[in-house]
Amino acid sequence: MIIGHKQQIEYLDRARGRGHLAHAYVFYGPASVGKHAVAMAYAQSFFCPAVTTSIREACGVCPVCVRAANGAHPFVQILD
Repeated sequence: MIIGHKQQIEYLDRARGRGHLAHAYVFYGPASVGKHAVAMAYAQSFFCPAVTTSIREACGVCPVCVRAANGAHPFVQILD
């Protein structure tokens, strides 16, 4: 679950909806503010069957979401 980050999520949703995606995104800021949660939800939103419009819709429990969260999805790479 993502709390806050309204402006950032709206930006990512608009980019996703228009199909104008960057090859990479940098999530930068203080520790423990939800950067990883937003990045993971964004990545999951491209593959999760539950998503229709917003990255907030990623279920997080289907096999695709679990593989992405565990670092086992072939198209999701988190560099930390």
